[in-house]
Amino acid sequence: MSRKHRNHKLEEQIAHQKNASELNLECQQLIDQDMEIVAKQALRNNKTLTTLNLSMNQIGEKGMQYLVDFLRANTTLTTLDLSNNQIGDNGVQYLVDALLNNSTLTKMNLVDNQISSTGAKSLADLLQANKKLNNLEFYNNLIGDAGAQHLAIALQNNTVIIIPL
Repeated sequence: MSRKHRNHKLEEQIAHQKNASELNLECQQLIDQDMEIVAKQALRNNKTLTTLNLSMNQIGEKGMQYLVDFLRANTTLTTLDLSNNQIGDNGVQYLVDALLNNSTLTKMNLVDNQISSTGAKSLADLLQANKKLNNLEFYNNLIGDAGAQHLAIALQNNTVIIIPL
């Protein structure tokens, strides 16, 4: 029998900011299972949230699976900071799938997330399909020459600003 993951401190923090336009959860030692709480309580219930900062936590691929289900339906979030986590290539692919038709997110930070050329290719696909995203921070990843080439091709048809790779 599995028990549902609980993080009372996180739940309380989100509840106190339930109508805030910004939610800063930076450096909270959040893990993948905490993203289910963030998704259900912050992304689904807060209709005014425009900025979500999840930087410097321990969010990986599984955490992204929780988040993206709600990112698909979210219509208010404009800024998403996932820097300094471990989302990796699979996490990026989940994120890209969720954001392909998103028309509100304009700024995303994926700095230092163990993303390789495979993840860079996924991001390039996103940049070709989604013209609303106009600022992408992406340095301290492992994209290599192949990943840089994918992004360069995508940028030929997109005006997004990419902060140095």
